[in-house]
Amino acid sequence: MIRFIIGETDEEESVLVREWIELSDENKVQFENLRKVWSVAEDPARVEPADVNTDLAWDKLKDRIDQYAEIEAIHQTKQRSLAFYLARIAAILVVGILIFTVYKYQSQQLDQVQLVSNDSTLTNQSLPDGSLISLNEGTSIEYPEAFSRKERKVKLSGEAFFKVTPDSTKPFIVEAQNAIITVLGTSFNVKALKEDVAVEVLVEEGLVQLSNPGKSQSELLRIGEKGIYLKETDEVKKETDIDVEALYWLNKTLLFRDTKLSVVFETLERLYDVNINVDNPEILNCLLTAKFSNETIDRIIEHISTIFELETEKDASNIMIKGNGCP
Repeated sequence: MIRFIIGETDEEESVLVREWIELSDENKVQFENLRKVWSVAEDPARVEPADVNTDLAWDKLKDRIDQYAEIEAIHQTKQRSLAFYLARIAAILVVGILIFTVYKYQSQQLDQVQLVSNDSTLTNQSLPDGSLISLNEGTSIEYPEAFSRKERKVKLSGEAFFKVTPDSTKPFIVEAQNAIITVLGTSFNVKALKEDVAVEVLVEEGLVQLSNPGKSQSELLRIGEKGIYLKETDEVKKETDIDVEALYWLNKTLLFRDTKLSVVFETLERLYDVNINVDNPEILNCLLTAKFSNETIDRIIEHISTIFELETEKDASNIMIKGNGCP
């Protein structure tokens, strides 16, 4: 130590002394005391060197260093053992979480009910809350065996008519091709075909809210109104000019509201495979408001003729309508 203090140690010895000093606070105190004692001498150069057994001192220093190295190795081993133990606990927890997640997912999957109408329509299918649904051909709907306490949610792909049981505490939600339809109790038709560019909602009774996925846009729809959700732009809009044959797939119902006879006749020609002609083009401008449910073409034409005082002639699949038109 004295040699180190007066600068007579070589590089290796100096390194060992510094390491010894840094081993503990006690070593630092001892070295500092020794340095202070040495510094009080008036002329350290004339002090007779002490009879010190340097070999013995060196051996003691090495023993101290080896002892520290052994303690440090044990400490590191304990740290590695603790790290390994914690890693095993973490692995067990991760595996447990994965098992629980898979089990939870499978349980949820098992709780789901799926209805599919492939080649024919399914009518008046009952949901867990008593609501009724009818599915058009090629339609599927998915819902839980029991609805949650906060909401009644179903997922639809295709076209379906809903008659929802009122419940003010649990809104009825239909997710259809990203469109969100929310109601409390009403009757409405949803057309959400994958190949279509839009989802259409037609309200027959009650009040319906149509929203986009982020609910940044929404429209309230009332009786006779149609809501449209555009898939590409996430836009939601409302139309008052509804599709007159929107419910024809369900109950052969045609709904006309201030509809020109030109549109009425085109619809009847397509649905009943007939040809309808007029002798006066003014007839086509007449506006019809009427609802026909499961009626024959003869009954529909008879009803229209009565309203607008028209005459009809029928030959096989051809119908001729005559009259003065509408004012």
